[in-house]
Amino acid sequence: MKNRKNKQTLKLALISVIVVVTLGGLGWYFFLRDTKESTPTSTIGQQTKGEPKQHDDTNIESTEKNAPAKTPESESPSKKPTSTTSTSQPLQKPEGQFVNAHVLESTSNPMYSSCTTTPGASCMISFSKLDTNRQLAYQVTDAEGTTYWSWTPKKLGLSSGKWKITATAKLGDKTLTAVDPLELEIP
Repeated sequence: MKNRKNKQTLKLALISVIVVVTLGGLGWYFFLRDTKESTPTSTIGQQTKGEPKQHDDTNIESTEKNAPAKTPESESPSKKPTSTTSTSQPLQKPEGQFVNAHVLESTSNPMYSSCTTTPGASCMISFSKLDTNRQLAYQVTDAEGTTYWSWTPKKLGLSSGKWKITATAKLGDKTLTAVDPLELEIP
């Protein structure tokens, strides 16, 4: 009787270990799949808020003082910051998680940014250090007023040092900005 009970306990323990390992493996699979670098565009019309769409790095812009700005907006009129949603709401000051980390270990690690303002407004996040400016391109916010970016400091061209972070929201002829109280520190 005792031997049979030990076998049942051993069987139950083995099944529990298999379930835990399987669930853990699935969890890692989905975690790693979700952390792969992707660049979302506007989330208007999507069922799930913030679900990224894959595309190239045309949402990353850079300018330097006294250098001609070569940006997607200057190359393609369809990329200009315009609102596609008619709204009678006033423009709200941008807020959100402008960067998911303020002190980085590597410029290759994926970064995530969000900006929340009036639904249908355009939002952009910029990084400045001395005479250098880099920015995540304008994106139109979703029905909740939020837009998301996934990017890497290396692809954006951020060098070592401290970078001031500013979010800019535009709606019609109105523009509002918000400065992150913390700077982005890159090794």
